[in-house]
Amino acid sequence: MRSPLHHIETVMSVVAAGTMPVVDGRAETLIHRSWFRCFNDYGLDPRSAHRTQIESPVSLRERRARREPYLQVARSGMEQLYRHVADLDYTLLLADADGVTVDAIGDPSSDSPLAAGLVLGANWNESVAGTNGIGTCLTERRTLTCHREDHYYTGNLGLSCTATPLFDPHGGLMGVLDVSAVTSPEARESQHLARHLTSLYGRMIEDASFMQHFGDRHILRLSQGAALVDVHAELMLAFDNDGLIVGANTGARHRLHLVESAGLAAGL
Repeated sequence: MRSPLHHIETVMSVVAAGTMPVVDGRAETLIHRSWFRCFNDYGLDPRSAHRTQIESPVSLRERRARREPYLQVARSGMEQLYRHVADLDYTLLLADADGVTVDAIGDPSSDSPLAAGLVLGANWNESVAGTNGIGTCLTERRTLTCHREDHYYTGNLGLSCTATPLFDPHGGLMGVLDVSAVTSPEARESQHLARHLTSLYGRMIEDASFMQHFGDRHILRLSQGAALVDVHAELMLAFDNDGLIVGANTGARHRLHLVESAGLAAGL
């Protein structure tokens, strides 16, 4: 792992370039874009000590109350996911669209997640906490891994965080599902399984929420594997009684380009 001083020098060499890196699909570019935002847009100094901001109990209860049905669905998915990663010392976090953690699952006997801020009520918004899994995922709206030295602040250099965005049944950003480890191997490739599982369960949580929301509508389920369509539909469309599309899951939105530019967003 780089020394804190070396890391700060690396960050400053990127943000001093003066122009935001263009998205090109590389993980490194996403991280450098985040560093650029942290320094130039948010005014965060990588040389300063970052202290995790924790929401008050009252504020946290209000945030949870606003999303109670969704949280129940998400919790079920998180519990299933945790069974796959519990022995690997991961902590699972569910954050809302502001980057505040509204649910968490981890080893209750370990103090490490608490010390690292992997707890309920922690604010991981990129504008507050710098480059990190949850905050950067919210900004970029894509699945990503923020691995060790990818983090903006030196206090987070040991963390490895893989996060996937969660969208509501109408395509709005609902929050982030995050799988984090306080300690991890140097190689980014060590997080490939975590990335796959995080993305998989993120889509499962979205789709369960979609089915719950459109329970009184006609649902068309599509999949490349016909035998598995009842348990794993890649695309789902909700129709009203007149046959109009009133909802599409993330897979359908990506595949069928149901976006505002196509003039179809008003019905979604």
